[in-house]
Amino acid sequence: MSEEAAKFVVRAAAPGQSDAVAENVQKLGQRTLSAGSNWMAEAQKESREFQCVDTGVHLDDLEDHLLAKPLHEKIEQYQKDNFLSKPGVSARIAMMKGDDDQLLLHTYAEKIDVSNQYSANWKATWTIEKVELGVGDISGRVAVHSCAHEDGNIQLKIEKEFPPISVGKVSLKEGEEPSLANGMVEQIMKWETIILGILESMNDSISSDHLKSIRRVLPFTKTKMNWDVVAHRSVKTLKQTAPDSRSKVKYNN
Repeated sequence: MSEEAAKFVVRAAAPGQSDAVAENVQKLGQRTLSAGSNWMAEAQKESREFQCVDTGVHLDDLEDHLLAKPLHEKIEQYQKDNFLSKPGVSARIAMMKGDDDQLLLHTYAEKIDVSNQYSANWKATWTIEKVELGVGDISGRVAVHSCAHEDGNIQLKIEKEFPPISVGKVSLKEGEEPSLANGMVEQIMKWETIILGILESMNDSISSDHLKSIRRVLPFTKTKMNWDVVAHRSVKTLKQTAPDSRSKVKYNN
Protein backbone atom coordinates (compact mmCIF):
# COMPACT_ATOMS: atom_id res chain seq x y z
CA MET A 1 0.00 0.00 0.00
CA SER A 2 1.37 3.43 -0.93
CA GLU A 3 1.34 6.41 1.42
CA GLU A 4 -1.14 8.23 -0.82
CA ALA A 5 -3.46 5.20 -0.81
CA ALA A 6 -3.25 5.03 2.98
CA LYS A 7 -4.20 8.72 3.28
CA PHE A 8 -7.05 8.22 0.80
CA VAL A 9 -8.52 5.49 3.01
CA VAL A 10 -8.32 7.75 6.07
CA ARG A 11 -9.96 10.63 4.17
CA ALA A 12 -12.86 8.32 3.28
CA ALA A 13 -13.44 7.28 6.90
CA ALA A 14 -16.87 7.79 8.42
CA PRO A 15 -17.29 10.87 10.65
CA GLY A 16 -15.59 10.33 13.99
CA GLN A 17 -13.69 7.26 12.77
CA SER A 18 -10.61 8.76 11.08
CA ASP A 19 -8.18 8.09 13.96
CA ALA A 20 -9.34 4.48 14.35
CA VAL A 21 -9.13 3.92 10.59
CA ALA A 22 -5.63 5.44 10.51
CA GLU A 23 -4.43 3.05 13.22
CA ASN A 24 -5.90 0.04 11.39
CA VAL A 25 -4.33 1.13 8.08
CA GLN A 26 -1.00 1.47 9.83
CA LYS A 27 -1.26 -2.10 11.15
CA LEU A 28 -2.26 -3.48 7.76
CA GLY A 29 0.47 -1.59 5.92
CA GLN A 30 3.36 -2.28 8.26
CA ARG A 31 5.28 -4.15 5.56
CA THR A 32 4.54 -1.82 2.65
CA LEU A 33 4.53 1.64 4.24
CA SER A 34 8.04 3.00 4.65
CA ALA A 35 9.45 3.22 8.15
CA GLY A 36 9.56 6.73 9.56
CA SER A 37 6.89 7.95 7.15
CA ASN A 38 4.76 10.88 8.29
CA TRP A 39 1.69 9.80 6.31
CA MET A 40 -0.39 9.12 9.44
CA ALA A 41 0.44 12.47 11.04
CA GLU A 42 -0.29 14.22 7.75
CA ALA A 43 -3.64 12.42 7.38
CA GLN A 44 -4.64 13.27 10.95
CA LYS A 45 -3.62 16.90 10.39
CA GLU A 46 -5.82 17.04 7.28
CA SER A 47 -8.69 15.60 9.31
CA ARG A 48 -8.28 18.20 12.06
CA GLU A 49 -8.11 21.02 9.53
CA PHE A 50 -11.29 19.71 7.87
CA GLN A 51 -12.99 19.71 11.27
CA CYS A 52 -11.76 23.26 12.02
CA VAL A 53 -9.80 21.96 15.02
CA ASP A 54 -6.87 24.12 16.19
CA THR A 55 -7.45 26.55 13.31
CA GLY A 56 -9.87 28.82 15.12
CA VAL A 57 -10.52 32.46 14.34
CA HIS A 58 -7.77 35.04 14.73
CA LEU A 59 -9.64 38.29 14.31
CA ASP A 60 -6.54 40.31 15.21
CA ASP A 61 -4.99 39.06 11.96
CA LEU A 62 -8.11 40.14 10.07
CA GLU A 63 -8.66 43.58 11.60
CA ASP A 64 -7.96 45.25 8.27
CA HIS A 65 -10.93 43.41 6.71
CA LEU A 66 -14.07 45.39 7.59
CA LEU A 67 -16.38 42.38 7.20
CA ALA A 68 -14.43 39.85 9.29
CA LYS A 69 -15.62 40.73 12.81
CA PRO A 70 -19.33 41.41 12.09
CA LEU A 71 -19.57 38.33 9.83
CA HIS A 72 -17.94 36.14 12.48
CA GLU A 73 -20.46 37.34 15.08
CA LYS A 74 -23.40 36.62 12.75
CA ILE A 75 -22.14 33.16 11.76
CA GLU A 76 -21.40 32.28 15.38
CA GLN A 77 -25.00 33.13 16.30
CA TYR A 78 -26.26 31.24 13.25
CA GLN A 79 -24.39 28.11 14.36
CA LYS A 80 -25.76 28.42 17.90
CA ASP A 81 -29.31 28.66 16.60
CA ASN A 82 -29.10 25.95 13.94
CA PHE A 83 -26.48 23.44 15.13
CA LEU A 84 -25.49 23.86 18.77
CA SER A 85 -29.14 24.04 19.81
CA LYS A 86 -29.52 20.38 18.77
CA PRO A 87 -28.62 17.62 21.30
CA GLY A 88 -25.19 16.06 20.79
CA VAL A 89 -24.12 18.41 17.97
CA SER A 90 -20.79 20.27 18.08
CA ALA A 91 -19.88 23.13 15.74
CA ARG A 92 -16.80 25.22 15.01
CA ILE A 93 -15.72 28.17 12.85
CA ALA A 94 -12.42 29.00 11.17
CA MET A 95 -11.78 32.27 9.38
CA MET A 96 -8.66 33.31 7.51
CA LYS A 97 -7.30 35.39 4.66
CA GLY A 98 -7.21 34.03 1.16
CA ASP A 99 -5.60 35.29 -2.02
CA ASP A 100 -6.26 38.80 -3.35
CA ASP A 101 -7.94 40.10 -0.18
CA GLN A 102 -10.36 37.15 -0.04
CA LEU A 103 -11.96 36.21 3.25
CA LEU A 104 -12.30 32.43 3.78
CA LEU A 105 -14.94 31.27 6.20
CA HIS A 106 -15.03 27.59 7.19
CA THR A 107 -17.94 26.22 9.20
CA TYR A 108 -18.13 22.70 10.58
CA ALA A 109 -20.76 20.73 12.52
CA GLU A 110 -20.88 17.08 13.52
CA LYS A 111 -22.86 14.57 15.54
CA ILE A 112 -21.23 11.34 16.63
CA ASP A 113 -23.80 9.02 18.21
CA VAL A 114 -21.98 5.82 19.14
CA SER A 115 -24.86 4.29 21.10
CA ASN A 116 -27.25 4.59 18.16
CA GLN A 117 -24.52 3.68 15.64
CA TYR A 118 -24.58 6.68 13.34
CA SER A 119 -22.52 9.78 12.71
CA ALA A 120 -22.58 12.76 10.39
CA ASN A 121 -20.73 15.98 9.62
CA TRP A 122 -21.44 19.14 7.65
CA LYS A 123 -18.53 21.20 6.32
CA ALA A 124 -18.88 24.44 4.36
CA THR A 125 -16.30 26.82 2.94
CA TRP A 126 -17.45 30.30 1.97
CA THR A 127 -15.26 32.68 -0.03
CA ILE A 128 -16.03 36.40 0.28
CA GLU A 129 -14.33 38.84 -2.08
CA LYS A 130 -14.69 42.14 -3.93
CA VAL A 131 -16.13 43.84 -0.86
CA GLU A 132 -16.71 47.55 -1.43
CA LEU A 133 -19.45 50.11 -0.75
CA GLY A 134 -21.74 47.67 1.01
CA VAL A 135 -21.60 45.04 -1.75
CA GLY A 136 -19.57 41.86 -2.03
CA ASP A 137 -19.32 38.51 -3.80
CA ILE A 138 -19.73 35.18 -2.08
CA SER A 139 -19.23 31.64 -3.36
CA GLY A 140 -19.15 28.36 -1.53
CA ARG A 141 -18.71 24.65 -1.30
CA VAL A 142 -20.63 22.31 1.01
CA ALA A 143 -19.74 18.71 1.85
CA VAL A 144 -22.07 16.49 3.88
CA HIS A 145 -21.13 12.99 5.02
CA SER A 146 -23.27 10.60 7.06
CA CYS A 147 -22.82 6.99 8.11
CA ALA A 148 -25.20 4.49 9.69
CA HIS A 149 -23.62 1.23 10.79
CA GLU A 150 -26.44 -0.67 12.50
CA ASP A 151 -26.77 -4.15 10.95
CA GLY A 152 -24.68 -2.94 7.99
CA ASN A 153 -22.82 0.10 6.76
CA ILE A 154 -24.47 2.81 4.65
CA GLN A 155 -22.66 6.06 3.87
CA LEU A 156 -24.14 9.04 2.07
CA LYS A 157 -22.15 11.96 0.71
CA ILE A 158 -23.09 15.27 -0.88
CA GLU A 159 -20.67 17.79 -2.36
CA LYS A 160 -22.03 20.91 -4.01
CA GLU A 161 -20.38 24.05 -5.38
CA PHE A 162 -22.11 27.41 -5.39
CA PRO A 163 -20.78 29.93 -7.96
CA PRO A 164 -20.05 33.56 -6.99
CA ILE A 165 -23.03 35.83 -6.50
CA SER A 166 -23.16 39.49 -5.57
CA VAL A 167 -25.03 40.41 -2.37
CA GLY A 168 -25.78 43.68 -0.63
CA LYS A 169 -26.99 44.95 2.72
CA VAL A 170 -30.14 43.41 4.22
CA SER A 171 -31.93 43.19 7.56
CA LEU A 172 -32.55 39.77 9.08
CA LYS A 173 -34.75 41.08 11.88
CA GLU A 174 -37.44 43.69 11.99
CA GLY A 175 -36.04 47.06 12.96
CA GLU A 176 -32.43 45.92 12.46
CA GLU A 177 -29.99 48.11 10.59
CA PRO A 178 -29.20 46.61 7.15
CA SER A 179 -25.65 45.27 6.88
CA LEU A 180 -23.48 43.38 4.40
CA ALA A 181 -22.77 40.71 7.05
CA ASN A 182 -26.51 40.04 7.18
CA GLY A 183 -26.57 39.80 3.40
CA MET A 184 -23.82 37.17 3.44
CA VAL A 185 -25.59 35.15 6.15
CA GLU A 186 -28.88 35.35 4.27
CA GLN A 187 -27.24 33.95 1.13
CA ILE A 188 -25.58 31.17 3.13
CA MET A 189 -28.99 30.27 4.58
CA LYS A 190 -30.49 30.09 1.08
CA TRP A 191 -27.74 27.78 -0.14
CA GLU A 192 -27.90 25.54 2.92
CA THR A 193 -31.66 25.24 2.40
CA ILE A 194 -30.86 23.82 -1.06
CA ILE A 195 -28.61 21.21 0.58
CA LEU A 196 -31.38 20.30 3.02
CA GLY A 197 -33.72 19.80 0.05
CA ILE A 198 -31.19 17.46 -1.58
CA LEU A 199 -30.89 15.49 1.67
CA GLU A 200 -34.66 15.13 1.87
CA SER A 201 -34.90 13.87 -1.71
CA MET A 202 -32.01 11.46 -1.10
CA ASN A 203 -33.78 10.09 1.95
CA ASP A 204 -36.91 9.42 -0.10
CA SER A 205 -35.02 7.84 -3.01
CA ILE A 206 -32.88 5.66 -0.73
CA SER A 207 -35.93 4.05 0.83
CA SER A 208 -37.99 3.76 -2.36
CA ASP A 209 -35.44 3.25 -5.15
CA HIS A 210 -31.81 2.56 -4.19
CA LEU A 211 -32.30 -0.23 -1.67
CA LYS A 212 -34.92 -1.91 -3.86
CA SER A 213 -32.55 -1.84 -6.82
CA ILE A 214 -29.94 -3.91 -4.95
CA ARG A 215 -32.30 -6.35 -3.27
CA ARG A 216 -31.42 -10.00 -3.80
CA VAL A 217 -33.52 -13.07 -4.49
CA LEU A 218 -34.01 -15.12 -1.34
CA PRO A 219 -32.74 -18.72 -1.66
CA PHE A 220 -35.81 -20.61 -0.44
CA THR A 221 -38.84 -18.56 -1.42
CA LYS A 222 -37.21 -17.28 -4.64
CA THR A 223 -38.78 -13.89 -3.96
CA LYS A 224 -36.91 -10.61 -3.68
CA MET A 225 -36.02 -9.24 -0.27
CA ASN A 226 -38.57 -6.75 1.05
CA TRP A 227 -36.96 -3.44 2.04
CA ASP A 228 -40.13 -2.07 3.57
CA VAL A 229 -39.17 -0.32 6.83
CA VAL A 230 -42.27 -1.44 8.74
CA ALA A 231 -41.70 -5.05 7.73
CA HIS A 232 -38.10 -4.94 8.90
CA ARG A 233 -39.07 -3.44 12.23
CA SER A 234 -41.66 -6.17 12.62
CA VAL A 235 -39.04 -8.85 11.94
CA LYS A 236 -36.71 -7.31 14.55
CA THR A 237 -39.54 -7.33 17.08
CA LEU A 238 -40.25 -10.98 16.31
CA LYS A 239 -36.58 -11.86 16.77
CA GLN A 240 -36.54 -10.18 20.16
CA THR A 241 -39.64 -12.08 21.36
CA ALA A 242 -38.76 -15.44 19.76
CA PRO A 243 -36.83 -16.95 22.74
CA ASP A 244 -39.84 -16.65 25.08
CA SER A 245 -42.23 -18.06 22.47
CA ARG A 246 -39.90 -20.89 21.48
CA SER A 247 -39.76 -22.25 25.03
CA LYS A 248 -43.53 -22.73 24.98
CA VAL A 249 -43.83 -24.42 21.59
CA LYS A 250 -42.74 -27.91 20.57
CA TYR A 251 -41.05 -27.92 17.17
CA ASN A 252 -40.89 -30.96 14.92
CA ASN A 253 -37.42 -32.29 14.16
